Amino acid sequence: MKSNDREFLKQKLKLSSELLERGKKSLLSHYTNGNFNEFVFFDHGKGSKVYDVDGNEYIDYAMGLGPLILGHAHPDIVKAASKAARAGAVHGFGNPYEVKFAELLVEAVPGIDKVTFTNSGTEATMQAIKCARAITNRKLIGKFEGNYHGTHDYAQISGRNSTAGSIEDPKSVSDFGGIPKEIVDSVITLSMNVEETFDKIERYKDELSCIILEPLPLMCPLVMKDFIIQLREVTKKYGILLIFDEVITGFRLGYGGAIEYFGVVPDLVTYGKIIGGGFPVGAVAGPEEYMKVLSFDKITDGKNKVYLTGTFSGNPVTCAAGIATLEYLKNNKNVYKEMEDKTLYLRNKMEEAARELNYTFKTLGKGSFFVSYFHNDEITNTRESKWKSTMQSFMVLRRHMIKNGIMFSDTGSYFLSSEHTYEDCDKTVEVFSETIKELI
Repeated sequence: MKSNDREFLKQKLKLSSELLERGKKSLLSHYTNGNFNEFVFFDHGKGSKVYDVDGNEYIDYAMGLGPLILGHAHPDIVKAASKAARAGAVHGFGNPYEVKFAELLVEAVPGIDKVTFTNSGTEATMQAIKCARAITNRKLIGKFEGNYHGTHDYAQISGRNSTAGSIEDPKSVSDFGGIPKEIVDSVITLSMNVEETFDKIERYKDELSCIILEPLPLMCPLVMKDFIIQLREVTKKYGILLIFDEVITGFRLGYGGAIEYFGVVPDLVTYGKIIGGGFPVGAVAGPEEYMKVLSFDKITDGKNKVYLTGTFSGNPVTCAAGIATLEYLKNNKNVYKEMEDKTLYLRNKMEEAARELNYTFKTLGKGSFFVSYFHNDEITNTRESKWKSTMQSFMVLRRHMIKNGIMFSDTGSYFLSSEHTYEDCDKTVEVFSETIKELI
């Protein structure tokens, strides 16, 4: 930690500093993964702001890493979750919230008949892949280099920093330890927006059970509509199930998510983040034809079926919060245009400020989220984003912005909510300009 950061901790973040030292003794890491790389601990959030344990205010663009499309502590969600919690947070039985939640999802998204809930997006993508294997009786799965699908074994192949093999024929490699070679060998890695991808799919057409993708990749949110339409045609031709991972894009690109935005209906779709209203959630959805692989008597009928269960899956508090979120978005669809306008305003103003100060900075995104890059090279697919070097520059920028009251996530992404204002954007640009002056 740099000396100026230590001074910042000492002067403005006394309680955070104490928690940091306490946490290092017994807690492996803060909130998600790795070592402690945060130096701020938060007490609460409201609207577009978060407040640390020392009382400092920050304009927040992490938004819970994406779920909080209505901002922190939205009154509709707080009211719904509180009411459900008073009746018991988990029962071990079905509850009416679960039914209503599923009805809203089915009504909102074209092409899905049935939904089943999990506790996270990671669980949802893992189960969707398992379903595809059971349905097709094929072993291999296809995934795209640079796409993120969670932390299960199959998701952690050829992720954000991978550049193995050529862009036309990327090589499958494990991103982290603990992943057997057999898992790596069962994943066929593909490249988005590359024509040779379709030749590779044809080579493995009789062995591929599914192809999973982020329809708008978080690390490289390019609109690749023509490519996705062609992918849908090819997967149908060869009987390969197409899985949309909409953990990020679901109900953020629009009320119907990427399925509605692209006009492409996959065979299965996974959700998380926004649909839980800030509570742990995941979901697998699709037509009854495919979802029935999950429906069976677990005592007598297990062969060729997929067993999915979870103590907290579909719990009433999450479902109540999810209902409140979806109903608000359904009844206030104007918020999508308002969020997109403010996001474009912020992106344009940040890029303009960077140009004026000769600081290399550009953004890429759609709707109410975007990412930033610190190079001027053309980006047509995830590999060209140069994610590793981009993240190194981003983390330096992030640390300085935090010290001046602007909170970015540590994933390289920026999320806006319905509660962000143009005043928030202007303040962010002001701090951004001053931060650049510190950095150059």
